[in-house]
Amino acid sequence: MEIIVCSICGTEFTKKRYNQKFCRPLCQRRNQSRVWLKQNPEKAKRLARESYNRNKERIKKSREATKEKRYEQTKKWKEQNAEYYSKKNKEYCNRISFDGKREIIIERDNYKCRNCGTDEKLIVHHIDENRNNNKLENLITWCRGCHCRHHKPQMARWS
Repeated sequence: MEIIVCSICGTEFTKKRYNQKFCRPLCQRRNQSRVWLKQNPEKAKRLARESYNRNKERIKKSREATKEKRYEQTKKWKEQNAEYYSKKNKEYCNRISFDGKREIIIERDNYKCRNCGTDEKLIVHHIDENRNNNKLENLITWCRGCHCRHHKPQMARWS
């Protein structure tokens, strides 16, 4: 008996019939499907389009349900971890990131972005981009948009 490898799934098997090419009937059907798709590409595209159109509503509902489920899970997580979002956490981040100088820098820059002048969503930026250099001369107030444009100029969202 000859040992051969199934061309569909790659499994080694013992050939039981002289013309056997596949390890099981499922692999034989998969091969027939491949052959049919190669022989009838236009019909295959049409059938795929029809199948998609039939299932479009079901797919849409499924995506919406998944989105809603994710939203509920996130909301639940935020409620369970409320102190993560608290003022205490912001104070901790301020102390770790800027040696407690974040408020001093924003106050020094009159609560405005030094680049565009807005007073919304202010961020303290390291000029030399060295997070360990927290000298007052190295820290500057920017808004979120200017900060993103600086670090990700390819993103058109804030442009």
